[in-house]
Amino acid sequence: MKITCECGKVVVEGAVVERNNKPKFDMYGKLEGTIIKNESSNPKEWSGLCSECQRKADKEAQKK
Repeated sequence: MKITCECGKVVVEGAVVERNNKPKFDMYGKLEGTIIKNESSNPKEWSGLCSECQRKADKEAQKK
């Protein structure tokens, strides 16, 4: 499973596994941004924000 940014870059790859009858997300490799959980504990509903888009958003927020 891949969690991607709106721009299409992969933020992180991993797999959803069951632990204690709950879905958990095991990451493979390095996290390349931020995982946005969207108020959900289900990893399939999560989205991501890559480092580059996160920097752009931070710069825009500082301008306001």
